[in-house]
Amino acid sequence: MIVDRCIIDYRPQCPINSTGRVRVYVYDTRLDGPDQEQAQYMFPVNCPIELYYYGTSYASLQDDVCPWITKYKLEESNIRKDVRYCKIKAYVKLCTSKNPEEIEFRPPSFKIKSNKFNEEDVDCSHVARALKQPKLCRTRSSVTTTERNRPLLLPGLTFQQARSSVS
Repeated sequence: MIVDRCIIDYRPQCPINSTGRVRVYVYDTRLDGPDQEQAQYMFPVNCPIELYYYGTSYASLQDDVCPWITKYKLEESNIRKDVRYCKIKAYVKLCTSKNPEEIEFRPPSFKIKSNKFNEEDVDCSHVARALKQPKLCRTRSSVTTTERNRPLLLPGLTFQQARSSVS
């Protein structure tokens, strides 16, 4: 059984006149340091929404720990601290790909469960692909060169003058 996505279901449990925004972070625990953050969502505190995060690598149901961690926080709100304001359920979905060897990148998405809000109320971002970092296969010390005297071209000298000083 292979898992390739995570669904986060957010249901507000706050008064209708509450203000503020909820910021949800999705982290991949298989990476180190600041590279763990994979996606970020931001939406009004009283907006019922489903957030979809698609992984670019598989996880197995036999693993002890889910590779994704979700954290959320309330920002700029009139809701008192330590008050329950929402109900969040997160669950993983099994892979539906016919060819599980290849995973194409899919950006995070969301589905708003209320007519009072639209896509302009929700902000979503994700990380970019890592840059290719070519690795030097051979260093200068491993390359065999013939020891020839090469002309040293100094300022003010022509190539002919520099070559004649070597021979």
